[in-house]
Amino acid sequence: MLPNKYRNLVWIVLAALSVCILGLQFRQSRAIGSKAAAGVLAVVMIVGLVYVSKALSTLNSVTDVSVQYYSVAVYVPADDPAESITDATGYSFGILSSLDRDNTDECLDAIVAEQNAALTAVEYESVVELATALLDGDVQAIVMNTSYLTVLSEASDDGDVAEELGEFSDRTKVIYEYTVERTIERVVSGTATTTDDGAEAYTGSDGVYSIDEDPFIVYISGNDTSGTLASTGRSDVNILAVVNPSTHRILLVNTPRDYYVSLAFTGGSRDKLTHAGIYGVDVSMEALEDLYDISIQYYVRMNFTGFEEIIDALGGVSVYSEYAFTSTHGGYTFVEGYNDVDGAKALAFVRERYSFVEGDRQRGANQMALIEAVIEKAASSAILTNYMDVMNAASGAFATNMTQSEISSLVQWQLSTGGSWSVESTSVTGSDSTGTVYSMGSTNVYRMLPDDDSVAAAIELINEVLEGN
Repeated sequence: MLPNKYRNLVWIVLAALSVCILGLQFRQSRAIGSKAAAGVLAVVMIVGLVYVSKALSTLNSVTDVSVQYYSVAVYVPADDPAESITDATGYSFGILSSLDRDNTDECLDAIVAEQNAALTAVEYESVVELATALLDGDVQAIVMNTSYLTVLSEASDDGDVAEELGEFSDRTKVIYEYTVERTIERVVSGTATTTDDGAEAYTGSDGVYSIDEDPFIVYISGNDTSGTLASTGRSDVNILAVVNPSTHRILLVNTPRDYYVSLAFTGGSRDKLTHAGIYGVDVSMEALEDLYDISIQYYVRMNFTGFEEIIDALGGVSVYSEYAFTSTHGGYTFVEGYNDVDGAKALAFVRERYSFVEGDRQRGANQMALIEAVIEKAASSAILTNYMDVMNAASGAFATNMTQSEISSLVQWQLSTGGSWSVESTSVTGSDSTGTVYSMGSTNVYRMLPDDDSVAAAIELINEVLEGN
């Protein structure tokens, strides 16, 4: 990852040490000095190999992630005698008629193949109807994507359905679980080609696309739950990072999680943006591309709980708060202005919404403020002084479809050119509403209707950064 001028410096130092050792070896009186110099050279080379190995290991674990996993499970009532799918032979299985049907069918096919027996399936239109059918005893089992558990909880919190749906996990048990693996199509503008070193390049109207020269957009998707980053689920963080390397300018655009957006694969049906993550990070990207009339080249799936470790590895960051408040999680106190935070305090900062009149809108603004603080700290010497800790933390904090060569190019370019980045942020807004959404059938839930003027203003800012104005 080092640019040429730094690599050359390393080679010069190593060459100088080697010359000294050779010179000392011809002078017996300096044998001790020769051995000492050889020892220094060995240590330098070992440390270098360790650092290189760690960098490669981290890049391997977080880059070029092209798969996502869907977990589909069979649920029965908690007091049902069945303990495995074999015990459920002859049961009636409730399934969704259209929602997440591909994954459901793959799970059903696996069960039929394993048990060598046909299944009786009863279709339901919505997740709420499916779960209610099981709790009311209309079917003996249901097959459902586990990500819908959060949707059921959401329905009981702000919808018009029974509170018992919020207790669905406690009132049921899983007797079978199946994981569906699907490839994420790499989304990059232009036509893919392959360079001499095997890396991918993208040719647009102006020639070969270069990540360290041409502007690009990264979709940052995140939640504060545990589990593998490749698993699908609701996305509570939906931020676009519009990056222009030539102007050293980054624009962060926050889209509230409850924004009412169109989902391409539904034929235009609309849903909350957070629900798009249930169907895959690519579905979330398509929804945002449609909303802002843009092309998103990359995604970063981030676990904010893991992000806590990166902040600790950096030695903490200084984040700006627009308001003074005490967090619901952890009871941390924040002042208006800059606050020095460690990982735990930073996580409380980005999770808070109940302390603000603007609720989730302000939470989005705080998330962008923390990202800005991390960018500033990571662009400083702290990334070198805490190198190993940062690499360890990064391995579990995020995953991206960027390749190793692309990230290396960015790092080399930053080290070569130096300089700070101008980071600014904006957020679209909307009006509060209650109504139906794609993932919940006829159930009424809270949603935010987009404000056309704020979306238009965001589009104007995005294009300004992309065009280098």
